[in-house]
Amino acid sequence: MTCLMTQLLIASLADTFDVEYARLAILLSFYATTEQTSFVALFCYRLDLFSKRTQYNWFTIAAIQSFVAKSAIAIFSLVYFCVIFFVRKEADDQPTNWKWFWKICFIPLVLALFAAQLYTSQILWQLRKKCCEQVRRSTIGSKNADALDKIEEMESVHGSGITSVTNQEIPILEEGFTIDV
Repeated sequence: MTCLMTQLLIASLADTFDVEYARLAILLSFYATTEQTSFVALFCYRLDLFSKRTQYNWFTIAAIQSFVAKSAIAIFSLVYFCVIFFVRKEADDQPTNWKWFWKICFIPLVLALFAAQLYTSQILWQLRKKCCEQVRRSTIGSKNADALDKIEEMESVHGSGITSVTNQEIPILEEGFTIDV
């Protein structure tokens, strides 16, 4: 989608010789350049190069960086477009109909592109949570992790505290493991 919008903006530039289309194309191409941390995190995850804790850190950085950078690009490109086309009306003297195409299509296309980019940030965050769960399970052992899962499930059913949970509902924890309440 980014490539399609960039190509259409370059085609607009070729027809109108208006540099504003080139600026918008360059601005939208920044979407593709903000993926490096995501690629590194996914590469390390797929090849299992580092520990799950390190992968968890990579996914945390990648998800936050991806969300912040892509949000900033989307907001800036929408503001820049609105200033050029609606406030300063720089495209009004163009002999072609590209101005009408972009006035109608730019905002929905950028919003659709932003929604797709948010989905990728959400996937990175879910992979982060998966690594966190694997770290938690490896740190406290699977029996204790199952016990914590049961406690968390009962807390969601019984309320915020575990005071209403009876001893029969909590499985016995391994020796030496305590839960601070």
